[in-house]
Amino acid sequence: MLTRYTRPEMAEVWSEYNRYKCWLEVEILADEAWAALGEIPAEDVAKIRANATFDIDRILEIEKETRHDVVAFTRAVSESLGEERKWVHYGLTSTDVVDTAYGYQLKQANDILRKDLQNMLEIIGNSKDLDKTQKQVDQIQKQYEKGVITELERYNQIIDRWTEATEA
Repeated sequence: MLTRYTRPEMAEVWSEYNRYKCWLEVEILADEAWAALGEIPAEDVAKIRANATFDIDRILEIEKETRHDVVAFTRAVSESLGEERKWVHYGLTSTDVVDTAYGYQLKQANDILRKDLQNMLEIIGNSKDLDKTQKQVDQIQKQYEKGVITELERYNQIIDRWTEATEA
């Protein structure tokens, strides 16, 4: 991603840190689901939720050795835990974690885009009001040109229309 063409909030979504953060959330949510099914102890999952962390430099260091990004990640996370570490990546494949987390990142990006689209729709909606005002101003100008209203009346009416449009 070229940072000079990327807004900070979108860059954050696609950052290396956020990718691993999403991976960790998928891992923890999977453990919480296993605990809800009674397959793993809820106390261990609570410890994982409270204590699991990662260090990007450590992940990259492990990855040089393992040549596997998810294995490196899970090992780095496990280093931050006690005995409960045995439940990290329980019942999951690398694809489960990566693809699910990627979907979560897409949702985060989509949330930003939806806000942008909503802002754009509001602007477009306001521009319709501005177009309506411009038509009213054009009619006032025609009345002036035909001699129906005075220059002072034209001026006051145009000021009134634009004031109403921009205060709305």
